[in-house]
Amino acid sequence: MTETVMETHTQKLPNAPKRMRWIAAGIAVVVVLGGTAWMLSRGGTGGIPIPPADVYLVKALAPASDVTTTGTVEAESEINLAFQSIGGTIQTLN
Repeated sequence: MTETVMETHTQKLPNAPKRMRWIAAGIAVVVVLGGTAWMLSRGGTGGIPIPPADVYLVKALAPASDVTTTGTVEAESEINLAFQSIGGTIQTLN
């Protein structure tokens, strides 16, 4: 009696690393969206309660005073520019 044994070799596809990245990215997106949906669906204020002693009533008031002044504005520094004269007259401006 003759027995034949065939070895099977598993071959990885050349795109396997890319496919694994896409699968991992998809799982991450599902986890993040699920966590966000869970946080939003919990209801409530979602914040830390503020003690009543830390709450203050504030009301708006009219301006306390008006400020008016007179005078002139002076430049902090002055620069004289000297250009070489090429000569000529400007004929037109666009």
